[in-house]
Amino acid sequence: MELKAKWEYPQIPEGSTNLNHLLFQIKSPTDTGAVRRQPLVLILVLDKSWSMKGDKLASVIDAAGSFVNWLTRHDYVGIVAYSSDVQIVQPVTRLDEKKSIINKLQSIQPGTATNLSGGWLQGLKMASEADVKGGIRRVILLTDGLATMGIQSDEQLNNIAQKHYQSGISTTTIGFGSDFNETSLLDISKAGNGNFYYVDSPEKTSDIFFREFGEVGSLYAQAVELEMNFSPKVKFLEMFDEMSPEIRDNKLRVQIGDMRSDDTRNVLVAVEVNAEDGIPEDPVSASLSYYRIDDTPVEEKVEISTSLTAGTLGDPDNEVEIELIVSWSGKTMMQAASMAEMDIKGANKILENMITRVQSNLKLSPAIFNSLIARMRDMQRALREDLNIARKQLLATGSVIYTDRSEIGIYSNVDLHDQIFVHKPPGDLDLYNSPELKSIVKSKLEEGYRFVIFDLSDCGFIDSSAIGTMIQISNWLARRGGTLIVSNLSSTLEKIFTMTRIDMYIPVAESVTGAKMAIESRKTGG
Repeated sequence: MELKAKWEYPQIPEGSTNLNHLLFQIKSPTDTGAVRRQPLVLILVLDKSWSMKGDKLASVIDAAGSFVNWLTRHDYVGIVAYSSDVQIVQPVTRLDEKKSIINKLQSIQPGTATNLSGGWLQGLKMASEADVKGGIRRVILLTDGLATMGIQSDEQLNNIAQKHYQSGISTTTIGFGSDFNETSLLDISKAGNGNFYYVDSPEKTSDIFFREFGEVGSLYAQAVELEMNFSPKVKFLEMFDEMSPEIRDNKLRVQIGDMRSDDTRNVLVAVEVNAEDGIPEDPVSASLSYYRIDDTPVEEKVEISTSLTAGTLGDPDNEVEIELIVSWSGKTMMQAASMAEMDIKGANKILENMITRVQSNLKLSPAIFNSLIARMRDMQRALREDLNIARKQLLATGSVIYTDRSEIGIYSNVDLHDQIFVHKPPGDLDLYNSPELKSIVKSKLEEGYRFVIFDLSDCGFIDSSAIGTMIQISNWLARRGGTLIVSNLSSTLEKIFTMTRIDMYIPVAESVTGAKMAIESRKTGG
């Protein structure tokens, strides 16, 4: 993993005290280098209360079935469904045979009340007791309403999430529709070091499961921690992030949590630098510690130091300025979500003020800032149309922007271009040659490619490992504003793509020429 630091003002005047910002960038490699990732132990905890009846429950069952199909035979899955009762639909099992598991999903029927804590605790218990050495354990909790039975205290729920994450089990939460408590689900996901998603309509359910598979299926490191050491002349003021730092003896410790491969985490702090008696030496040093996910995890550490020089205060560093504005934008969305219930006009006003601020700095990064402006405009429209849904969208979008910069495309270390890379695998794709496929694409990413076509003329079969690889590659490219298109599929491959629903997320073209035309059309907005 890489750790870099940048000062907003690397040159400051002597004889004064200065406000400055320091940006730490944590970057994981594109690929783990392992032939096979660690097994996943995933527990799906699904709300089957009466309000889920109909399209909601059908779409969740459908999406969960696709999710199971994307996993490999080395992974494990368990399924819990809850209403007033808690039903173990599928005990934790290795995915040697998927059809029976999908059939059990199809058997879930709606019940009555919402015993969220009962279902979740059962899922956590199953994840904890699964006898899987080195398994990556996660519970995915989905609900469309408020808990009406069992534990309902937010503090207790957060403590449960935190306690289980400390023992190696993370929790992702998915809120469905307009009646759930978005603040509660977001807090559970933060305490449990998972993700929080909002599904506003049944047809978007599969999209969320696809995103979650891309996250948990490509984890690179766990227990990632950043520690900063401030010199006596540097005073910590603020951290621009949702993470709660631990401050003691001029040290700041930040729990980053888990990181996937090809991930970027930025930690931005505001400090006061006392240069009255000269520029302090080594004003801030930092160390990054983490456990890389493999068969024998060992703690690894990266250490860096920073420096400041004396001189006239110059122009601020562009990258730090961009990060400041992105952080403020995410924070503003979350503030607007909290304010909207009592003061819609006030929520709209702080969004408008932030839009104006972003527009005034547009030249720093037109692509990133136009994306931010578009998101905030969407939120303003949502506030006018449906307050309840708007609050959920603001909280979900603001949280993502605030914590995951790759979602808005910050990749400053590579010059991206619009050339197209075409690759023709020499045969079938499976567990054993998927690493080579990733390695080939990885090298092209380092050259700035973001548009890739796979010509599958010579490929007669792909297994679930290869499907997982394609999902990972697709996500790599999407985070760079590009895409993966597959072409020349045999009838067998077409059936596999349709059955696993992967064709909903990875475009399919009849030929390489057709794929190139689709990419060119996308570039021009056609």
